Amino acid sequence: MSGSQERHVQYYLTYAKDHPEDWQWFDAEWSQIKRVWESTCETYKLVLDYIGAMSDFMKARGMLRDLIRWVQKGIDIAHAQGQSEAEALLLNNTGVCYQELGEQLHALEVYEKALVIRRRIGDKDGEVQTLINSGHAFYESGNIEQSIEIYQQALDLACEIHDTYQEGVTLNNMGAAYKSLGNLEKALEVYSRSLEMRRESGDKTGQAACLNNIGCLRLETSNVNSAQTFLEQALSLIREVGDRANEATVVNNLGLLYKHIGELSEAIKLVEQAIAIGQEIGQKRLVATALNGLGLIYRMLDQPYKALDLFERAYAVARESGYQVIEGVVVNNIGLIYADFEDWARAKEFYEGALELFRRTNYKIGEREVLRNLESAVRTKKET
Repeated sequence: MSGSQERHVQYYLTYAKDHPEDWQWFDAEWSQIKRVWESTCETYKLVLDYIGAMSDFMKARGMLRDLIRWVQKGIDIAHAQGQSEAEALLLNNTGVCYQELGEQLHALEVYEKALVIRRRIGDKDGEVQTLINSGHAFYESGNIEQSIEIYQQALDLACEIHDTYQEGVTLNNMGAAYKSLGNLEKALEVYSRSLEMRRESGDKTGQAACLNNIGCLRLETSNVNSAQTFLEQALSLIREVGDRANEATVVNNLGLLYKHIGELSEAIKLVEQAIAIGQEIGQKRLVATALNGLGLIYRMLDQPYKALDLFERAYAVARESGYQVIEGVVVNNIGLIYADFEDWARAKEFYEGALELFRRTNYKIGEREVLRNLESAVRTKKET
């Protein structure tokens, strides 16, 4: 690599690391960033540095297929240069990309390859990370019991190597799994253990995530005051560490709390704040989720055309983000609007579109909901 090429690479690495939320810069410089990648990244170390610097930008901008191609080049280089640890890390990162696309089965295939390497070289820290990711892939695909089994393997290994940070992460994920099974008491117990671990490890972002999850759990049991307390604690902590993406998530959940208690004007204000933050930092997946939630609020307000407009905007952003699970959720909700209009043919069309997306991504929870909606639509049509 020439001196000018090296300076070029270092400029992009340094700027990306120092300005992790400047997605406007990334968009403007994308053609040059890509050219540098294609022409100069030929060693596994440079590949890891460059992917590490650019991956969050690429995820936020919905460029997951491009990122997978980049990571595959890195896997090939690491394998050819005998760098097994780097190869496993990049395989793990590929799995994360497939998960964000909603392609859980592809993710699991790649995680299995990463696990084989990490176990062969004795990388227990990496093994825990990949087990956590595998558990999450099973969870996202609706295989909740299997996800808990995998999380337990990760937890046992994290305890063995005294990694309190990974213990906290694993317990938090287990809490979500127990919540999905309807075992709210166990979920609360596990979330509380996770919070304790994350305080022990000094992980403030993780603490905020646990507080957020406990708040959402309290809301499910209609313990509104407690839910609000936990969500506001989460928001305070996440603002302290400056994590804008998670700030938007918690603000959105506070909006859902106000929706739950019927204070819809306050709910709208908070969800619109979450959308604004997501747009500011270029997080398309987050924006799509919040737009969808706002559509549900306007549906409650009996403003179906406003709701439909928001769902259609959410659908466009979800498509750009590449995350098919959110896309399916929004398409299902568009079906609900047409069912409200008693346009059963259009409702069925959208339900079937959502069903296809959920089956493609093996998202069982969404599949079950759409099937109920389809059954309801067919039954109501026969009765009218």
